[in-house]
Amino acid sequence: MVGTFALAGPGRAGLPDDTLTGTFAFAAPPGVEPSRVLLFGDASTLPGTSRDIDGLGYRVFVPPYPTSSEAFLNEERLGDQALQSLLEDLIDGRSRRAGSALADFGIGWVAFTESSPLEALFESQLDLVTLRSLDFPVFRNEAPAAIVRSSDGAVWLAEGTGYSAPDGGSTGEVFVAANADFRWGPGDWSQSDWGNLISTTGSEIRFSAYGPRRLAAFGALLWLLGLGAAFFAARIRWNRR
Repeated sequence: MVGTFALAGPGRAGLPDDTLTGTFAFAAPPGVEPSRVLLFGDASTLPGTSRDIDGLGYRVFVPPYPTSSEAFLNEERLGDQALQSLLEDLIDGRSRRAGSALADFGIGWVAFTESSPLEALFESQLDLVTLRSLDFPVFRNEAPAAIVRSSDGAVWLAEGTGYSAPDGGSTGEVFVAANADFRWGPGDWSQSDWGNLISTTGSEIRFSAYGPRRLAAFGALLWLLGLGAAFFAARIRWNRR
């Protein structure tokens, strides 16, 4: 309990400082389902935790700003490893169409928190456009990028912990550009390289919570409520003396 109050004292409950609110509003225009931002910079300038490539920190988030659920990165999984390998290939000069490759990860934007020699790599790509009117280096992906897309090309819309079809209808197979995980559904799930392919007859897909973790969280809540009840009960007994 004391540890919780110690974290909450500064006002952010242990979460990283919010430095990006409003900065990436351009990447999430009204009425358009946003694609991810690949952000490079010194680890101290990036929101939350980050990964490293050639001494430069990087991370991915969904604009207009990272949410609390995106602040801390999990251990590397298949999708994370695939993105790392792609970046290594780009640095080694094995591709000139970074945009098309990044679009597979749902990445529609590449940005830097500060100037970096790595900018030249993205400036030389044939399908990335440099945006000159911003205060920091940004590149727009010309290749269509979507986090969730159905087999007919429709971009699905984020909704809670899942996604829904834009027209509310059924569209068959849906690709989710996220680490392969069988908890995506409902429907028949299969692994597609590092991502997820779901054959669904509905218009919604969801990511199911990890059962033991949910029970642990529920148990912690009951324990907290129990402590509060015991505290107030003890005070009532003390006041009656």
